[in-house]
Amino acid sequence: MRLEPVIGPEEFERYIAQGVRLRVTYPELVDQNARLYPKVSEVAVVAYSDQIMGERAAACMVLKPGETLTFSDLIAFLRSKDIAAFKLPERVKVLDSLPMVADGQKVNKNALRQMLEQTEQ
Repeated sequence: MRLEPVIGPEEFERYIAQGVRLRVTYPELVDQNARLYPKVSEVAVVAYSDQIMGERAAACMVLKPGETLTFSDLIAFLRSKDIAAFKLPERVKVLDSLPMVADGQKVNKNALRQMLEQTEQ
């Protein structure tokens, strides 16, 4: 009996490169915990396109006035909340404000995704 591969060669390469197949399926978990970081006033975790991995996670944040943030400090904080390494964002983008949809009630994650993809190039 011959077994056929379940995933294609490109997906397999991504799987091997990361050790797990990357899917940003836990943005709410990271989002909720990042909001607990004392220096952060607003946060949105989004997936953006990546040519190698398919997609990657980024945390877009607005800091409280006068605060600064390093990527390593945020990751250490999130790890202290027992968030697995593969769920952590790979980028942090600090913004003056998060873009909102027309009604002003929700974060415009499409706009954030486009911004991240443009700065990646």
